Amino acid sequence: LVDATIIRALLVPATMRLMGNWNWWAPKPLARLHRRLGLSENTIDAPNPATPPPYEATPPAKRR
Repeated sequence: LVDATIIRALLVPATMRLMGNWNWWAPKPLARLHRRLGLSENTIDAPNPATPPPYEATPPAKRR
């Protein structure tokens, strides 16, 4: 149990970090299929600016 924890928590992430892009590969038939279908990695779009509220915010009523 401790051995599996050490491997999963330390060695696997460290190895993935060292391998970089070489860690992520697809078999040739799958890569060909992706190219033929036009599939690619997701790109992250720029975040949209916050939209203003649909109404004017009113200040809270004052207590007497």
